[in-house]
Amino acid sequence: MKILTQHPLSVGPAILLLSLALTACGRGAASQAAPGPSSALDLPPIHVEQTEELRKDGAVVDEKNYRVAWTNCQAIPNVPKKPLDEDVARKLGRTYYQLWYAGQRLAVRSDHWTFKPDSMCQFSPVRQSDMAIVGPEGAQLIDLTAHTSHFDPNVRLQPRAAAVPADDDEALRAKVQAQLQQQGYGAAMAQSQGAGTEAGQPCRRFKDATSESCVWSGGDQWGFGASAGVGVVSWSDYALALRMEPVDRGDGQYLTTQRMTVGQPFDRHVFDKPSGLADK
Repeated sequence: MKILTQHPLSVGPAILLLSLALTACGRGAASQAAPGPSSALDLPPIHVEQTEELRKDGAVVDEKNYRVAWTNCQAIPNVPKKPLDEDVARKLGRTYYQLWYAGQRLAVRSDHWTFKPDSMCQFSPVRQSDMAIVGPEGAQLIDLTAHTSHFDPNVRLQPRAAAVPADDDEALRAKVQAQLQQQGYGAAMAQSQGAGTEAGQPCRRFKDATSESCVWSGGDQWGFGASAGVGVVSWSDYALALRMEPVDRGDGQYLTTQRMTVGQPFDRHVFDKPSGLADK
């Protein structure tokens, strides 16, 4: 599963959203195990806050572009000037994600920030906000900026049994790795780099030819697999990346987790469709 994309709801918690939702649309729906004593039905509330940004030469691309443009404007006399507020400038080029998950309900919100010139040296912020509210009956896919929504009954959550034990998962990975090596594609598979911690949560670290990641390992009993399913090769349909970045911290997409709580209650109104939306 590739993640290098700027489309809202494409990475971060949305990796979880897409992988869960697609179980109803394709190969996984009919074969899902019946929910057992440890399944999505018993899952405690989970809340995740993440940030995605595109970096080049160590800087966030959109923010750098704005600051270069504004610096150049300072040298131009007799031109009306309007900068962005500094707190907005620090958000440019970033997508902020929030995920709320409890039982068979999932809500994901993304807010992406960029800018536009109103004239030569007058700048305005551009914010695109999207949300998906997913349950067993389907999903509300919402454009909060345009105030529109679309209901898709084919995108829905399916209860999952406990994940494959780590030992079994490693054995499977070793077998597939050997097969890929024989075919000359060994570098395509992410290699386990041991245990890690992100935002106070345990995770397993992976590295492949282009990226490094750390995937949440604290949810095995609810069906979350701590495998490299968020990398180039998908080994898990049910994984949540807490960190992802290019190898050697080079140019590319960066995903970080600022906060993750498990078992702390939150306002369940996040699963309610906002009012005042037009159907599309």
